[in-house]
Amino acid sequence: MFENTTNYDKAALHAFADVCIRTVRRTRYRLHRAVLLVAGGICVVEGLFVLAFLRPLDYSTTILLGVVLVVGPCSVIKGLFLRRFTARKMQKNMTNTGTCRFRFDEDSFQAEQPGVVSSYRYDRIYKACEAPGYFILFLDKTRGSVVDMGGFTKGTADEFRAFLAEKTGKPVEYVSLQ
Repeated sequence: MFENTTNYDKAALHAFADVCIRTVRRTRYRLHRAVLLVAGGICVVEGLFVLAFLRPLDYSTTILLGVVLVVGPCSVIKGLFLRRFTARKMQKNMTNTGTCRFRFDEDSFQAEQPGVVSSYRYDRIYKACEAPGYFILFLDKTRGSVVDMGGFTKGTADEFRAFLAEKTGKPVEYVSLQ
């Protein structure tokens, strides 16, 4: 019924990470980011306070101060750029990056990458989302597939949206990426 070829490039992985962060893992992402920023800020302030007001420092305090002044800024940086780190981690965790061919039939869909063919029934789709240029099909809160809207060789993106809503029994949620 529908065939699609999607290139898992940087833009597709960032779209997947952004949609994941804004929908199925929103609370976890926000909590993770808040903990990193708050803990990093506390470490930096505490380290600078100890450095400025406590003299002389013994050996163990100096080591602890060094660790705090390294961990604090690293936590703040990771908190500020968590979306990019998440996308990079997803790229590393993918077994095969590159091109993926999808074939959507009446009962199931197949994803074919070099050396790997996976088949899934539509009732296994946890959530279907649409982002600018992509459909994101989540199988659970961490795994999913990215389908490029411009990669359809059979069918169109508009027809696929209606087909997907019918097969999953759930509307395809639009997610704005800014």
